Amino acid sequence: MIHRTALSAPNRLSLPAALAAALCGGTLLLSALLGGCASMQDDRMVSVDDSTLAQSLASLEEAIVPLDAEESPDRGAAIASARERVTSLQRLNVGDTVFQARLAAWSGRLYLAAGKRSEAARDYAAASRLFAFDGPTVILAARLEKDGEGALARVEKALLDGADDPRLLAERARLAASLGRYAEAVAGFDAAFPRLPPYYRDTYGSLRDRSWSLRDADSAGEKGIAEVLAKEAVSWQDVLTLTLAKSPLLDFETAGKGTTPAKLFPKLSASGVIPPRGDGTARRLQDPADRAAVARYLWRLAAEHRSDKALLTKYSLRWGAASLSSPIPDVPVSDPAFDSVMGCVENEIMALPDGRNFMGAGSVSGSDFARMLAAAGR
Repeated sequence: MIHRTALSAPNRLSLPAALAAALCGGTLLLSALLGGCASMQDDRMVSVDDSTLAQSLASLEEAIVPLDAEESPDRGAAIASARERVTSLQRLNVGDTVFQARLAAWSGRLYLAAGKRSEAARDYAAASRLFAFDGPTVILAARLEKDGEGALARVEKALLDGADDPRLLAERARLAASLGRYAEAVAGFDAAFPRLPPYYRDTYGSLRDRSWSLRDADSAGEKGIAEVLAKEAVSWQDVLTLTLAKSPLLDFETAGKGTTPAKLFPKLSASGVIPPRGDGTARRLQDPADRAAVARYLWRLAAEHRSDKALLTKYSLRWGAASLSSPIPDVPVSDPAFDSVMGCVENEIMALPDGRNFMGAGSVSGSDFARMLAAAGR
């Protein structure tokens, strides 16, 4: 039996005008209108007039979107509660394409929040088969991309193709901010917020305000930043330059006051935020920043940012207690970088270059570090 679903803004289906005009009697035969769409290869009926199911999706969205905000002590409980809602809705077996597509997309988004990428990819495949150009499906696809530019391209293509979903505007703004395109981020958030429920502003408002404060950086400073971003291998001076310019992650040390990499470096080295070399000697400001040390630096900043020092031993305690081998072959549990590498990989701050090993001795480019920095601050 087909349940009919009324999807009110922003949960109304974001169809191009030609499709929206074809809605008749609450149903739409998609394949007749989308015969050339590779993602819709069988006839599926879409219905749009029962507010109860629409409200259940709206409630689920309200539970999942705030998970993008800074981590809180009850994050795990919030994820578990939302997962229970998803499971309950899945058990209904609602015969409605829009409902099932959107439910799969939000389920995938929730899996990403829990660090379960393979499960999220599975849900994306299901949502894409049902409704590839729906806003939540596009956003899930973007978040499964390996880099920020690819994610942004996904969202921008949907908007260029005629999708009129304010969620896509907010996602484009979020991605622009992560790539250092702050003026675009401000414009995007300001266009999206009036058309979205208040919890979107609550979730992304601080990012919008931070983008506003960075949008008019002086030209000399921006030139210096551009030079760092173009480097194939950053030094610790470059790492601190980008962190101070593009992120609040060092505020715990600077208290928001202006400083320079040269002044900050000795303090961070002494406190272990910048780890020593393998032989125990201190690093120098101009030394190259290898991947293992960058992981330790970023994970330490993430722990400070989240006020959760337990993150610094979370993985070694778990694996050590169970006498398990490291899931990353070239980073054993006994390695000083184990917790940081595991945390950075699990939280999608850094990746495994070959899908298996971390390759900690490798260098880090300026653009890659900027993306890592943005991910660590989420």
